[in-house]
Amino acid sequence: MLATTINYKKLVIAITEIRDAYFKEYYCHFLLKSDSSIYAQNINNIASNNSTVHKKTLVAFNALSAIDQRFINNEFFYQDYSNWWVPYYSKSTFYRLKRRAMEEFLLNYEKN
Repeated sequence: MLATTINYKKLVIAITEIRDAYFKEYYCHFLLKSDSSIYAQNINNIASNNSTVHKKTLVAFNALSAIDQRFINNEFFYQDYSNWWVPYYSKSTFYRLKRRAMEEFLLNYEKN
């Protein structure tokens, strides 16, 4: 499905799901190593379900412009402070640029 045909709310949900899968895959290697039996079970789940999520996410993110990267990073991956955009953009510009960044990210993600 092309990202440009998805409404705004579904774009947010799609990227949130990618983010969650990315962090699940990324942190599973670190959090579960202390218990090798749990680690082995979870690694098998990751390998069968999300083995390329981490790589696809990084490739999709790195293909974005610097502005689009800022939006994806600040809005989805590192949400340390809300309203980070207020000094830079009006509300309408923020939503327009955020939508563009989400569309580009999903298009890049789907290509891989």
